[in-house]
Amino acid sequence: MSDSLPPATLDELRTAVDGALRRDVPLAPHTTFKVGGTADWYVAPRSADALAAALRIAREHDVPFFLLGTGANVIVGDRGVRGLVIHNRARGTTIDPETGRVRAESGALVYPDLIEAAVSAGLSGLEHYVGIPSTVGGALWQNLHFLSPPPERERTMFIEEVVQEADVLLESGERRVVGVDYFDFGYDYSVLHDRDDVVLSATFQLEPGDPERMREIMDANLQWRAERH
Repeated sequence: MSDSLPPATLDELRTAVDGALRRDVPLAPHTTFKVGGTADWYVAPRSADALAAALRIAREHDVPFFLLGTGANVIVGDRGVRGLVIHNRARGTTIDPETGRVRAESGALVYPDLIEAAVSAGLSGLEHYVGIPSTVGGALWQNLHFLSPPPERERTMFIEEVVQEADVLLESGERRVVGVDYFDFGYDYSVLHDRDDVVLSATFQLEPGDPERMREIMDANLQWRAERH
C-alpha cells in the first residue's frame, strides 16, 4: 500500500470531495467483471465541481490517478491500483423541455439515468443508445453508437449527432465549455483518446418526440442486443 500522498494533499482531497476520501478500497465491486485488488486511495466525487477539484489536485501534486466510470470492460489486477482512483459519481441531470436541452454530468449513466429522463420529458434523440453500459463521459470519449432505428437498422447512429456542448477540464487545468467540433469525432473515437482532457458534463440538443414510439425503439434495441450479446 502506498503512503506517498502528503498530509496536505490528503487534506485538499478530503475538502474537495466533502471528506469522502478512503484508503485500501476493493475495486472488484466497482467493475462488471467483479475481480481485482484494492486502490491505495479512493474518492468518489458526486458533482462536476468536485470531480474537477479532485482532478486538479491530483495533477498539481503529481499524484498518479485512474479515472473510473461504470467499470465496464475494466479488469483490475490482483495487486490493485497504486495511487488514487477517482470514481466519477457526478450524475446530476437537468432538462429544459421548452428548448429540448438536456445537461448531464459526466458520471450519469446513459441508460437508465439520461435516456429515461429524456423520454419521460418527451424528448427524442437518445433512445437509440439504450442498454449500452456507459457514462456520459464515456459516451463522448468513444462517440457512442448503435445500429438504429428499428426495424430497418439502415445506419449507425452516433452520440455526436445530439451533442451540443460540453464542460471540459483541459489537461492544462483550464475549465472550458467546448462545442461539438472540439471532439473531432470518428468511429469509436474522439480527441479525448489523444489528450488528458476530462468531460465534466455535456449538453444534448434533443427534439420533441412520441414517448410511445421512443419506448418501442428502446424495447426493440434491448431485444436486438440481448440476442447478439
